[in-house]
Amino acid sequence: MKIVLPNPPSDNHLYGMRGKTRFMYKEGKEWKENAQMIAKSKWKKKPTTKPLTMTINFYLKRDRDVHGSGKLIADSLEGIVYVNDKQIKKMIFEKFIDKDNPRIEIEIII
Repeated sequence: MKIVLPNPPSDNHLYGMRGKTRFMYKEGKEWKENAQMIAKSKWKKKPTTKPLTMTINFYLKRDRDVHGSGKLIADSLEGIVYVNDKQIKKMIFEKFIDKDNPRIEIEIII
């Protein structure tokens, strides 16, 4: 199954610290809500309980670090595609440059 989402905000625009407490900025919360809405429209089944592999292809306007985005993506699909993100046994990241159509393509293999 494949889900296409807009690119998430960079790590610096996702999380902040208030004292020792980490929190998600509004931009990150809005991206997560949008990603969940898109995922629900694509995944019509109940969340799977089986182990899975997730391949995430990032198509970026310019090269940047994407590893922090993995957790946000995994959390966003939890309860929709799978019950818990601990079911992800393998997560593969690839980066490409596509200035005209930035996006992420997520493939779930059960």
